[in-house]
Amino acid sequence: MKKSIIFISALVFFLNACSVDDNSNSNPYNPNNPNNPNNSAKFEKTFLGEWLRMDTGDSWYIASNSINVNNRSFTTDVQLIKQSGRVIEVTDGGRKYYLYASRTATSTFSGKIANIGTTDTTKGLNRAAGTGLGGINVVINNLNDKTQELTVKTDSQGNFIAPDIIAGDQYQIKAQGQISEVCPNVNGDDVGTITVTDGVNFKTSISGKETTTDMDRLYANLNSYIFNIEIENTGTVDCTAATYFLELGDDLILLSGSSSGI
Repeated sequence: MKKSIIFISALVFFLNACSVDDNSNSNPYNPNNPNNPNNSAKFEKTFLGEWLRMDTGDSWYIASNSINVNNRSFTTDVQLIKQSGRVIEVTDGGRKYYLYASRTATSTFSGKIANIGTTDTTKGLNRAAGTGLGGINVVINNLNDKTQELTVKTDSQGNFIAPDIIAGDQYQIKAQGQISEVCPNVNGDDVGTITVTDGVNFKTSISGKETTTDMDRLYANLNSYIFNIEIENTGTVDCTAATYFLELGDDLILLSGSSSGI
């Protein structure tokens, strides 16, 4: 039986501002036009993701072969025109309105594929060190839009980058016959190290302790945020106890609690 362990730490975030791509594409796109050369994919990648209708605030999620509005299927034959990188003009019968980008397929996330290496006692703990696996195929599927699949290779250190993803969507990662699920919160997110080995196999993720915490909007004003760090055993063998060690980047500060334990 797989177990999940949750650790709570108070951390301060220092965030870098991200630039916004505002490339325009003014060509109209009708998904049901038989003359559309890309008719096998109902909606082109430039339209994919979550958009907000400007006049009503409705949330549109455009997948490659469907549209949901406020989580309900939307079947009207619409014409979409990209006004800019962040605005779509919608012609819906005799009506015309506009969508503003919320989460689009313009983000990336990174990670690492590793096996279980030797025991590391440099910090006074018996902990497994992951050895990066180079040249490994990593298959990535968007669970919100299962037709969207891409394959990337790890570099010599086991690192990989997934391009053209939608931050905030759930993704499935397949490598060496093992499957993990991740949810990159923002553009450039590092989803961590995924180990591929028989037996005990851990995957970590982070979320706001308070359900009102918006992981996409953490302000760089020295506010303190409390997070849950969840460590899940996705392997084939139960683990009754494990040691952990938190390695914080230069932009993270541990305000309370221990950075290691069992």
